[in-house]
Order: sequence, then C-alpha cells, then structure tokens
Amino acid sequence: MPRTLLPRWEARFALVLGVLALAGCGLAPTAARPPASAASTGPTMAEHAGPPTVAGAWLKATTKAVRPGSTLVVTGYIPGAQPATTSAQAGSYANLCFGGCAAGLTEAAVPVHWSKTAPGQFTMALWVPATAWLTPQGPQALENGTYRVSVQCVALTPGCAQRPGEASTVVHVTGVHYRPCPKTACATLTLSLSRAEPGNLVAVHGWAPLQQIIGTAFPYNLVMLPGQATWRYTVATPSKGGSPPSAAVQIASLQQRLDGTFSGSFRVPAALPGSGQVHPGTYTMALQATLSGKSFTVVTLAPAGLQVEANPSWASLGRLSPIASTWSASVGMATLSSPAGSPDRIAACGVNGAILLSSDGGKIWSALPDQAVVQAAARTSYPLATMASPQHTATCNSVLLDSAHPDTVYASFSAAYGPYHSIPPIFTVGYVTTNLGRSWQAVPPPAGFTLGEFSGFQPAGAATLALFASPAAPGSAAKTAVLATLDGGLTWTPSHLTCPSLGPCLRFGPAPSETGGMGAAFPQPLLWSSDAGSSWQAPAWPSQVVLNQGPSELVALSQTRALLLSGASQYTLRATSDGGRHWQNIALPAVPDAQNGASGLPDAVILPSGALLAQNPNTQTWILLPPLATAWCPVTALPTGFVSQPAVIGARLWYVRGTSGGQAVGSTALSAVRCGG
Repeated sequence: MPRTLLPRWEARFALVLGVLALAGCGLAPTAARPPASAASTGPTMAEHAGPPTVAGAWLKATTKAVRPGSTLVVTGYIPGAQPATTSAQAGSYANLCFGGCAAGLTEAAVPVHWSKTAPGQFTMALWVPATAWLTPQGPQALENGTYRVSVQCVALTPGCAQRPGEASTVVHVTGVHYRPCPKTACATLTLSLSRAEPGNLVAVHGWAPLQQIIGTAFPYNLVMLPGQATWRYTVATPSKGGSPPSAAVQIASLQQRLDGTFSGSFRVPAALPGSGQVHPGTYTMALQATLSGKSFTVVTLAPAGLQVEANPSWASLGRLSPIASTWSASVGMATLSSPAGSPDRIAACGVNGAILLSSDGGKIWSALPDQAVVQAAARTSYPLATMASPQHTATCNSVLLDSAHPDTVYASFSAAYGPYHSIPPIFTVGYVTTNLGRSWQAVPPPAGFTLGEFSGFQPAGAATLALFASPAAPGSAAKTAVLATLDGGLTWTPSHLTCPSLGPCLRFGPAPSETGGMGAAFPQPLLWSSDAGSSWQAPAWPSQVVLNQGPSELVALSQTRALLLSGASQYTLRATSDGGRHWQNIALPAVPDAQNGASGLPDAVILPSGALLAQNPNTQTWILLPPLATAWCPVTALPTGFVSQPAVIGARLWYVRGTSGGQAVGSTALSAVRCGG
C-alpha cells in the first residue's frame, strides 16, 4: 500500500530527532535577520578553528572567503567513521555550526557525502547565513569578519550535540550590509486585526532571528496570554527556576524563511487549554522559541496587542424552531438511527459489539447476524478487523435503515488491508444486507476506487447514497464519487450529492476512509452549494469537522439559517445566515462548576424545542439551555455517567449508556427533558 511521504524538512527533522536522541544529543536552535540599514562596523564572533575534539579529525573549507547567503562546501576526516548502511543510521546526516556550536547557528541533519576512496573522509554543504540568529544570550548579529565552522555528530557519540564539534575550520565573511540586531526588541510581529472576536482569522507577518535550520528555518511558536505585555523580550531557563510569561498558550506555528521573515495566520480561540474560555478583553500575542543546550531556555519576544471582542450570545439567536437535523459520521462510539417517517424502526451500531434492530419502538431488540459479513469480507483484499472485538466479530462503525425496504440494512465496518490484519492503517468498508443479515454484499466501488475508499452511507429522500473518496495528492483535491440505490441495495448507479429537502443546501461530505492509527485525525468536510447541488464547496471556516472530537450536528432553522454543533470543539456552536458560506462562533454561558477545568460539551444535541442539551463535563449530569436563556439549568430525567451521542427519534430521546453488564439502549420522553425534569 502506498504511504504518504513527509515533506522534506519534516522527514529530515524526524530523522535528526531520532539519531540525536540515540546519541543523547540536544538540538540547539539558532538565527534571524534584522532590518536592512548601514553596514556593520566589525566582527563580534571572530574565532580560531581550535583543536578537534576527536583525535586526528580535521575539517577544511573549499574557500576561505564567503558571502552571506552563499553555499560553502567543507571536507573533513573523522578517524574510524564510515557511511551508514541505511539512511536512518548514524553517519548519513550530521550537524554544521556557523560561528561555533556553543553560540552559533546550527544547521542540523545535513547530508554527509562519504569518499569512496578515502575511508573516514566526507564532504558537506553549509548555507552561510545572511542574517542574525538567536542564542540563549540573545540575538547574535552577523557581521563582516572571521567565523568558526564546526562539524558535529559525524562520529555519533553520546552528548555529541553538546560539544564544540569533532573538528573545525574558519572562514571570512564579507559583504554584510545591514544594521546589527539589538539584543532586545529585535523581532517584529504585526497582526492584520487589532480587534477580533473568537473565530475570526488574523493574518500575521514579521521578522525574527533564526533559531535552527533543518532543511529550512525552524518555526517559531505563536503564543497568546492574557493582559498587555510589559516586556519586549524575556529569557527563562526552567531548569534554573526561571519561567516564561505566565499563562502563555501556543496558538499556531509560524514557518520562518531563511532571511528571518515569516507570515501566517491564526484563528482567535474560543478557549485556551488550562485557562478556560477566552473572555472579551486585552491579550498579548508573541513569538516563543525553546533553545536547547546544556539546559532548555525559553525565549519570548515581539509582543503584539490584540483586543478580543464578544461573540453573539446564545440568547441573541432568539426563539429557535429547527426544521431538520443531520449528523456527521462517528468514530469509536455506539450510534443510533431511524429512517425518516418510521420512528418505530430503530438501529443501533456498536452496542456490545453488535448491530441491534427494533421494529416496535425499542420494546424488543434483536442482534443482526454478522458472521456472513465477516466471511464475505474475508474473500476480498479488505478483511474485517475482527481482532478489535473479543468475540472476533465485525467492528461496526455505522448503520442505516432503508426507508422503503424493511429487510435492508446498510452498515460500515473497520477493515485491514490484505496481510496487515488489524494493523494500521485501518480502512472503512461498506456492506449491505437485503435479508436482515443472512447474507451481505460489499457496495461495488466505482471505477478508479477500491473497497477501502468507501466514505459512508447517507440518506437522500427515497434513495440511499454510498460515498467514496481517495486521498488527495499534494496540491490537488481529493477524488470523490457517489453511488445511489433506490431498490434497497440490490443495484447501485452513479449519482451525486443532493440538497437536503429542508433548509439550506448544506451537508457533510465524505467521511474519512482510512486512519493511520491512534492520534490520527478524522476530518469530515462541511459542504455548501449555491446552485442546487450541481457543485459543492467547503466554506473557508469551518471547512470540516473533526470526528475525533465526537460527531457534529447540522441543524436547519430556515432556507438560509443553520447551526453547527460540535460538542467537544472549542467552537462548540457556530451559526450561518447565508446558507453555509460564512459562519460565526456563538458564545455559550459557562457550564456549572466550570472552575473544575473540563472542556467541551459531551453528547450535546439540539432538541426539536430549540433547546441545547448536553452533559456537564465536570459532573456527568445533564444540563439544558432553553432558547433566550442566559444560564444552564439542571435536567434530572436522564441517566448520569457515560452515554453515546443522544438521538431524537420520534417523541423520545434515545441513547446508549454503560451498565455493569456492558451497554444498553435506553430512551426518555422529550416532554420530560426540561429544566428540573
């Protein structure tokens, strides 16, 4: 199976981390470029090459005079060193330090080219910096003068990145023409907005000293902290009792160019990890770098003020009258569904490892046989990942009932590829039974797709859709296809996504079909159409929902208005008034006991009454936010403890809850789900 390749700098960074960790070596960030101005007055880092730290080693530069931004080739010799047999071993990459390894600019994971005729000899290429770099002592300016160039970790020994280098040489830099970077207030950070509300996108640009180069300049962290900064530059060494500015939380990573400039953007958060909700007020954005050597040093610089303004409140939405609701896909939890217009027919997926069906409104449940689907999948290249179940049964991901064919059930399952049984990557495959589980057939993939690129079932009026999506190549859009059945899964024909019958032309797109394992993201796109479904596009924000955070609910309020509820997202509730083109975050009241620190609103759902129901993450009790309310109220009619995402089916609220014997399906009348009820 093909695997996605890391970008070159990320692959090199991963390699140097692995190699240097084995050697007990630290990584030392470096560099930056100040604004252009007059020429500098003289060198500040003139050094002699000094003796090698490895006996008999030497390093020579092919030229002694270099200019900023040029490439310098060095040759060297390390006794006993030899090329690695694989690219992941020591000896394939090493570090070069410009200005010495203690206070210079480190270029890490530079390829080592070994001589085929002279054992122990090698060549490496160094980029001569054209700007200043960052050290624990402050920014170090590049000036005309003599500089030491050292090689590190060719002879991979414990602590090699903590030492001056195995061997060194000197070069003379000429042609530096800019004002030296001062020790403080050197960097600049500019925000496109000085006032913004949570959810707004803010562009940033500026310049800062370089840190370290691993194929490209190492990025800075963009941090956010409450209040207005009273400093321009701070240095903290936690191991020595120092600490960076309090409450600084990383918001984004800003990739830097080799000239020290950077640009990027961040979205104003609605909550900060460990700090809770972002309230209106003054905040400071700043750059932060962690430099490593004998001890870690945190440098925070270039503060810029941001005034956070209030989002519209829940009460400002007025009295809500939902007209339709759809859910995104779900990952790793039991789900319930019912066909439109048939509330007595209910299906539950993943309850004690089985698919349960009821045709009498939940009075009697029966387990759908799944051995036939295990056997059917075993005859394909995507056998089901049954090792995830103690009973070696199928792992159900979703289930959907056909509105016109009571013996038809559509379900998706987790599958492995060929010989990689139950080993990531794991794929989702779609199957249909037309005889209540006695036999199963895979949904036939469209031309150009595989079974493992199945991306979910979706109802569409009288039809049922099967979506397929293949991973996008770098710089291109993902390839998608849609099949439809009108005869309960007997035949499938090419189709397309359609607009919902009620509300805006707004829906969820293909669910992720593959995951690389624990920690992998599960994004599902959010799509809107301006031409009645002929074409679809994602809004700029939110372009997708993250299924790792739990399923999301789309609630239509009119032909143009809708809500997007994502219970575990920091942007819990968002609203659109133009059919999904633009969205705005909605501020919700703080949940009771919010000081306990739990975030999100687990199992949140918008009820037909327009009220927002959720579990209090601090107490696992239920709370309700009626329309126009400014505070949550308790609900006692629902069971406490873990439950699956609740589903409104007919006049009842259904859920799967944990019991001492496993899991059980339960329900509560919607009329009882009220404040104090």
